[in-house]
Amino acid sequence: MLRPDTDLTLPVTGPASMGWLVALEGVQHPHLARPADAWHDGDGALHLRVAVPEGVTLRSWAAARGPMEPGEAVTVLLPVLAAVAHLRHRGVPVVGLEVGDVLVDARGAPVVARADLAEGSPSGADVLLAGVVDFVAAVLDQVRWPPGRDRPTPSVERATELVEVVELVHDLAEPLPLATAVVAPTVAPAAVDPPDVPVPPAWTALLPESEVVDRALAWWARSGPRGLVAGVRAVRPRFWATGVAVVGALVASSALLEGGGTDAEPTGDPAAPSPVAATPAGSAPHGPSSAALPGDGSAGPVEADAGTDADAEADAGTEADAGTAADAAVRADDPVAAALVLLPTREECLRELDGACLREVDHAASPLLRDDLAFLAEPAGAPRESGACADVAETARWGGSALLHCVRDGTTAASVLVVRTEAGWRLREIAPSGEEP
Repeated sequence: MLRPDTDLTLPVTGPASMGWLVALEGVQHPHLARPADAWHDGDGALHLRVAVPEGVTLRSWAAARGPMEPGEAVTVLLPVLAAVAHLRHRGVPVVGLEVGDVLVDARGAPVVARADLAEGSPSGADVLLAGVVDFVAAVLDQVRWPPGRDRPTPSVERATELVEVVELVHDLAEPLPLATAVVAPTVAPAAVDPPDVPVPPAWTALLPESEVVDRALAWWARSGPRGLVAGVRAVRPRFWATGVAVVGALVASSALLEGGGTDAEPTGDPAAPSPVAATPAGSAPHGPSSAALPGDGSAGPVEADAGTDADAEADAGTEADAGTAADAAVRADDPVAAALVLLPTREECLRELDGACLREVDHAASPLLRDDLAFLAEPAGAPRESGACADVAETARWGGSALLHCVRDGTTAASVLVVRTEAGWRLREIAPSGEEP
């Protein structure tokens, strides 16, 4: 999808225009635009340019797209409603929103660039909802619904709470990705050189097994020394520690077995006394002492081994109980309990640079997973911002999604969005809000 190659300038002329500019400066949300420039024209109207690169208005995007699918409408509406809820949580109620006030950025994500705000803080949490409901209805009117399915617009218009609107939108369909908005290319793309393919020596063609040689050379080109070094670096530290412990145990066992096998076998009459009984009192026989023999009432190696196995089984049982409790918390209906498990687990995954672990904690195709995997690709860069929270509280619940408010170190706060999947709750986004807890 193409957009005109012009600067995006949105006029803000309402009585709350300066309040909207202050609101954008004071919050950080992935679906709220950041102001890039503001000025007054000759008539005194305030103009605002937002920092949304390669973005188009939702009205222009819908006109070029044509009728939307229900899943695309869900992808547009849920992030916008999350941004409205974030503003209301900070005491900035949105009372008016137009289709032309929302942009679609280069990622295909909706971004709120302009909105009408209430004058002062209303007493109710979900008053003055008509403007947001009108925006949702305007988007749903551009959806191509399957034959025989009733339009959900009347149900949305009867909603009295923002949470109710979110639940109705969430239940429409599974979200579908939007086509990204990109700038029309002005020059032809540069020619890309073909990759270098290793050419085997000419004499290999004379061999009957030349195909096998070709495959071996291709394998070596794919997994040469650089690939082996990268594979070794990818081994997690605790696996190295386990390997060293196993090798050390094997070396110690071999030393003990070699020490016990140096004793000479007894010779002579089979009816003669055993070597242990024939040993003088002042000398000690090789091998285990008589005090360790079974049957004399002392605790021998068998009992010691049994105690060690019991301790190992107890430790394994404790770890299994902890893992079962964490898994139950993630699968339960309490998003706060799940977040208290998922957030520390994500921190451990980032410390150990474990991408498979992150895919079990972050929601699939989420911005958080994309950023975490990008950090794993360049772990030597800037340190990843911590998402651990000491105090977590639920702010809003929208069907299978929940917005949480967490306090990190007693002075800063963050918003955490979790989504419930078939495997349990997963982290979707962690957005620092910068407010005092």
